[in-house]
Amino acid sequence: MSVEKLDSASYAKMNRSPLDYGISYGLLGTKSYDDSIFSNISKDFFSCFEISYDDLEYNNLHGRMNIIGLMDKSLVQNISTQSTQLQFKFIDKLDDILSEVTKKYKSTSFTMEFNIDNVEKELLFIKKIYPLLEKYKIIMNMQLRVPFLDNTDSLKYFNIIKKMMFPYIKYSLDIYIHNTLNKATPECLQLLKNKISIVRFIYEPETGNYLTNELLAPWIDFFANLYNPPSIIFTPKSSSQHKLAKEIKSIQKIVKELLGK
Repeated sequence: MSVEKLDSASYAKMNRSPLDYGISYGLLGTKSYDDSIFSNISKDFFSCFEISYDDLEYNNLHGRMNIIGLMDKSLVQNISTQSTQLQFKFIDKLDDILSEVTKKYKSTSFTMEFNIDNVEKELLFIKKIYPLLEKYKIIMNMQLRVPFLDNTDSLKYFNIIKKMMFPYIKYSLDIYIHNTLNKATPECLQLLKNKISIVRFIYEPETGNYLTNELLAPWIDFFANLYNPPSIIFTPKSSSQHKLAKEIKSIQKIVKELLGK
């Protein structure tokens, strides 16, 4: 089915397993958390959210939450090459954080930005922290970016997953949707499809990049027809709370059509 023929009614029919839609606060580019932005969001349309660890105590969001920024990014990307002593300190701190986010905030997943290019060392370290995931029954999403994910990369990451085969480890995809034209298609994700937990559509409306049903159509089609569909998280990067609130209203209209309501 071509993109031009896909409308909101078609999306609804294709959703064998209805997708969950949500908003990410963690990558928005705003300087401070403002819960009022989310006060008018309808629970009928959004059932999941993503928020940074530092903003957790200020939030009053409903639905499932994926947490980002649990640990310093540079530390996460280099921890597999550090000393055993430093790795154990990292694991102890992660243990405390996971205890907090699962018990106090009921979080079901978090995202880590490991340096997957250093595959073998990353795998060894991930195996060390996996008991924590089992202990708290929480999913750890390993972050990937599209369109830099091509068919070769897809195979590489698939092979990593095959080596791990851990049920509490999945992928979070950052799709820079306005940069994917003629560079990446949903088909490049075929090998990873059963391990995708979260999809983030990242864009900057202030530069004239807006979401449309036509732009989303091939991606929504692909994800909606997976056996275990991921959560779809919209991430408009904005410089002000006012502009962000306005964009969220636009997103809500799109989601309403996607759900066929």
